[in-house]
Amino acid sequence: MWQAVLLFSLASLLQSAEITAGTPLTVRMRDAVDSRSHQAGQTFRAHLDEAVLGAGGGIVIPRGSEVTVRLEEVSDAGRFKGRPLLALVLVSVLHEGRQLELSSYRAETSGGSRLKRTSAVVGGAAAAGALLGGGIGAAAGAGAGSAYMVVRRGRALTIPSESRLTFTLAHQIDL
Repeated sequence: MWQAVLLFSLASLLQSAEITAGTPLTVRMRDAVDSRSHQAGQTFRAHLDEAVLGAGGGIVIPRGSEVTVRLEEVSDAGRFKGRPLLALVLVSVLHEGRQLELSSYRAETSGGSRLKRTSAVVGGAAAAGALLGGGIGAAAGAGAGSAYMVVRRGRALTIPSESRLTFTLAHQIDL
């Protein structure tokens, strides 16, 4: 009789497990993400790189569990200005054969400003032109620098496969 009560108590503890909002979830990306070739809304595979602890301190979701990550926002550096950006959110985790929906704050990474690079290239070309040909040379140098920046796109931003990312859970999860 006491064994049935003990099993019932253990089962109810497992069912009432929760992961509180604000819990950090660290994942390791299986897929690479690239600012030039991927679009907002695409999903990527990852897995938990650290076990998730519940409110009571015990392991609720084990390390290695499959996670789905969605590309929330992506922007590539423009020709003259802009900054490449990749913003990801957690979508779900596979736990005991079922998908649990997750809501996390964004994990972002961004590259350097394209405007700074454009200014440096155009300014440098104008200065070189001024040294060689005065005012007309400066104008020609600035034009050459601008043309170079139009032809050359900004660098792509990537999150390589096997990268570790830490997200913060936005809402509590009841298991």
